[in-house]
Amino acid sequence: MKKALVKPIIFFSHSSKDKLFLETLKDLLNERTRGVVDIFLSSDGQSIPFGKNWVKQIEDALRNASVMFVFISPSSYSSKWLNFEAGYGYSNKIEVVPVGILGLDLYKIEPPLSLLQGFNCDNPNSLDNIIAVINNKCVTNFKSAFTPEEYTSLFQNAREISSSSPISYMIIGMKISSGPENDDLLKTIINDEMRNGKINLVGTGMGSSLRSNGFELNFDLKNRRISTKVDKLVAGVYLPIITDLFEKKVVEPEDAEIYFEDGLSLAASYLRQSALLNDTDVQVKEGEEFAFQGIAFRIHHFSASGYIAKDFIRMDIIFHNNFISNEWLELLSQILVDSQVLE
Repeated sequence: MKKALVKPIIFFSHSSKDKLFLETLKDLLNERTRGVVDIFLSSDGQSIPFGKNWVKQIEDALRNASVMFVFISPSSYSSKWLNFEAGYGYSNKIEVVPVGILGLDLYKIEPPLSLLQGFNCDNPNSLDNIIAVINNKCVTNFKSAFTPEEYTSLFQNAREISSSSPISYMIIGMKISSGPENDDLLKTIINDEMRNGKINLVGTGMGSSLRSNGFELNFDLKNRRISTKVDKLVAGVYLPIITDLFEKKVVEPEDAEIYFEDGLSLAASYLRQSALLNDTDVQVKEGEEFAFQGIAFRIHHFSASGYIAKDFIRMDIIFHNNFISNEWLELLSQILVDSQVLE
């Protein structure tokens, strides 16, 4: 009797919030690997058939895995479960490879995962890294040239995930730091991002305004000010660029306004909001402000006049030598929804 062929196990550690993204990635990789390897994805109902002992199935897969990819997104980077799975794999001498997805920059997260060698999944070539690791660990020779269309298919699902966020868009105002060297560095960074294709801006260039899908960048060089408007669906692409400008001291953030989707309701008063946030990591501050991870904010109704008067729910960010990230916004938004401050 022939002995059954044991397939190498490729373990995908991830948050259930990123299920659609990872299911699409698994399908793409299954096409490439032609079923020669077993990609274990705990949330898909196939890797763990319904009715089976969930924890035991994960333990068995971890114990027998050839390599573990830990997929970290803005909504999952603080997950204790991801750290647990990664630690379990590492302690069992399994190669653990962190992968930043959906706009998370792997090189800005904290230990322990930042101590491991990984990469960001932010272009078609980065998908090839996954195949390269599988080829190396499983002694295979799978084709590794993913197309831009295949890469885009992943982020169609990412948009479905992002669409569940209560945020609609944000406006961020920044002051250009003094000194001609900062003007030159600002031009260099913007031009580099346009040249490498990470952003696709159209306009007349520095000194006026630039546009892209879901993004506006307006310059007021006379007053040394920049204003950006970013839709939530592309926040994972553009906020890291703005963060880079801040960290290089090219700009100083002045204010940020976060607008929430229509149809939401806000807890009626600051007193009620603070009560709902009692068991969270959000802290109460003076002047009807809150703070989350060292960044102060207030959330309130805002009325805009125009052809039709409109009432918004808006969150104002108060900067003190710090800046917001897409990860911070995702985490805080989830807290506001889970606590029913926003409904």
